[in-house]
Amino acid sequence: MINAIALVVLHSTNTSEMETKLQQDLLDFATNNVGKQVGSGQCADLIAKALDAINAKPYGTWADSPSAGDYVWGKRVATFTRDDETPKLTPGTILQMRDVKLVTKSGYATFTFTAQQHTLIIESFNAETGEAKVIEQNSQGRTYVTRDTLNFKGIKSGTIWAYSPQPR
Repeated sequence: MINAIALVVLHSTNTSEMETKLQQDLLDFATNNVGKQVGSGQCADLIAKALDAINAKPYGTWADSPSAGDYVWGKRVATFTRDDETPKLTPGTILQMRDVKLVTKSGYATFTFTAQQHTLIIESFNAETGEAKVIEQNSQGRTYVTRDTLNFKGIKSGTIWAYSPQPR
């Protein structure tokens, strides 16, 4: 009797490599649209159109969670509130905010950012200071894509969910 063993090796791209590429593509889409209105100018339109353009799974693939209006944009990689340490946020990470208030001080000035519901993209992040450069739409009355700086160490209330886009 002869026993035969067959070994099949499948080559696949590492999921984290695919996610990193999608995050970079998402960031490139957002960067290329700074100063322009994407879709109807809502914050979520920027992300939804970007996901479509980069051939990632679209909005609506996952049900809103934990509540209606808490959009899910891919694989959840972090959740943080004022009681949590700010996670490492990589460029191209999508943030979904609910009832967030950020307060930061610079010299004698105090800056306050509030968002009942807001979606944005991380452009860069300094884990030591908590400062993030972000790309967003429909912020401060601007219904076009802009850049801003937020400091997540100043979170006073609300919840922020971080997502990585997923391949179709």
